[in-house]
Amino acid sequence: MLRFGAPVAALQLLAELAGNSDYLVVGHKLGSEALGFYSIAYRLPELLLSNVYWIFSSVAFPIFSKARTAGGAAFRGSMLKALRLITMFGFPVGVGLALVWFSATPYWCCSASRRELDPSQHPDGLNLVGDRHRLGRLRQR
Repeated sequence: MLRFGAPVAALQLLAELAGNSDYLVVGHKLGSEALGFYSIAYRLPELLLSNVYWIFSSVAFPIFSKARTAGGAAFRGSMLKALRLITMFGFPVGVGLALVWFSATPYWCCSASRRELDPSQHPDGLNLVGDRHRLGRLRQR
């Protein structure tokens, strides 16, 4: 039993370390206040998507089970339908969250670091909501 369990436990430990190493780096390099902002900014979108996907999977499991007993074609059809539904929800939400992040990042950076920051000083040089003039210049290029 240990021959099987020890590698599985080691792999799980390694996965947890890899999945949470960003928190260690942010906390060590930037401090506890920045770590708080980082963890909230990471968890809010994740909670939104994860909770909806959890509800979807709870509803979809009996449907998949029924489709599997009906045959391979019915199972494939139900899986494709589920993929379409998840994509129809997940993609627009992901794009919306990215647009919110791009438009609000300069203001969060300013409040997190307590420095004056020009709203057009985005990491990519583009504030999609507040700086339409710059967006127009990019389109003309």
